[in-house]
Amino acid sequence: TISGKVTDAANNDPIPGVVVKILNTNLATSTNANGGYSFSVDLAAGTAQIQFSFVGYKSKIQPVSLATGDQVQVNATLSADAVGLDEVIVTGTSAGTTRKELGSYVSTVKGDDLNKAPSGNVLSSLQGKTAGAQISQNSGDPAGGMSVRLRGISSVNSSSEPLYIIDGVIVNNSTTRVTNTSANYDGGNFVGSIGQNRMVDINPADIDRIEVLNGAAAAAIYGSRANSGVIQIFTKKGASGKTQVSFNTSLTISELRKQVEVNQSPTKFGGSVNSFTQDVIQTVITPPATTAALLTNTTAVNRYNYQDYIFQTGYGTDNTVSISGGNDNTKFYTSASYFTNQGIIKNTDFTRYNLRANVDQRITDWASLSVGMNYIRSAANEKPDGNSFFSPMNSVTIIGNFHDIFARDANGNLLAVGERGRVNPVSVIEDIKQRQQTNR
Repeated sequence: TISGKVTDAANNDPIPGVVVKILNTNLATSTNANGGYSFSVDLAAGTAQIQFSFVGYKSKIQPVSLATGDQVQVNATLSADAVGLDEVIVTGTSAGTTRKELGSYVSTVKGDDLNKAPSGNVLSSLQGKTAGAQISQNSGDPAGGMSVRLRGISSVNSSSEPLYIIDGVIVNNSTTRVTNTSANYDGGNFVGSIGQNRMVDINPADIDRIEVLNGAAAAAIYGSRANSGVIQIFTKKGASGKTQVSFNTSLTISELRKQVEVNQSPTKFGGSVNSFTQDVIQTVITPPATTAALLTNTTAVNRYNYQDYIFQTGYGTDNTVSISGGNDNTKFYTSASYFTNQGIIKNTDFTRYNLRANVDQRITDWASLSVGMNYIRSAANEKPDGNSFFSPMNSVTIIGNFHDIFARDANGNLLAVGERGRVNPVSVIEDIKQRQQTNR
């Protein structure tokens, strides 16, 4: 008879359900609720190999000497498998916990997966890589913000954006509201309602992993600020071994996917080129039982495709160099990056410089020191976007395409387009300056 008990090496608790098998035989059993097992065997005297295995633990093989009629006691301790499902999750508590102990869903995206399809925006790189996250782009600007919903709309009077934490520091991701200066105009707004947000300042190449916590436990850990979920970003650190130098570069080309078809008729209805469209459409009031005469006059015009004047092919580049290394006591990581991206609207672009360094120093067996620095300088040139009044995209699709939008007066000023309440799109491209700069 072979019997014994299987316990956890970490806390000496019994482990039920462990498979106990004598190798090279068909003999096997499993431990009970108290971690004990027992089975009778009819084997020749000699040495046998007993294997203990259980999900989440490292398998263990112990030799045992058998003699005829022996009753053998074989106890075993199993250690948790470091590469199994019980990886440590860093939360807002003083110590990390394992996935099975967390009690809430956490998804992890590795930095290598983020950079398989390079993007200048961390949140854009996260699209399609974590379950349950609705990530959408707010603006087509090169530095346009991203909207993230992990748990749907959680409040009627506050933001539904998740809480962002970078290396343990809470980061405000709200827009600076330069590009979305609102002002009412005929029920609309002048400039637009969406701007960029500050996640665009983070270099995706510096990220080691992202953990997304979208369960209700997020609020229990981090408070009411996390009632819409938490996105934790962990940046890269040094590792023991030889010093490694890495350089990554990429080139992007952005083009308008499809132009809107425009009117190519050689004539326009009613009045000259500079006549107000609102004045051409007249309400004819006639006495009862009479017929009103409709306007039928037309004017020969030249037609233009304004889309050729405001859109361009945008080019961008992303360059990152990093150096990392260290030994058992000291580890370091440093990186520098330059990112630039032109928009498909003329005179729009985004440029970002990142410089980052951190050092981890082990002082004693019970004390260590970690020091880090991250410098960001970014600048964005933008134009009114979306369905706003001054949007160049709005102008080219609404005004009649028979105006020469490049015509100027004697002083070199662009002329009005000849339609009441409309703006010249070339004037928006040349004269409206919306610039955001970040230095931190």
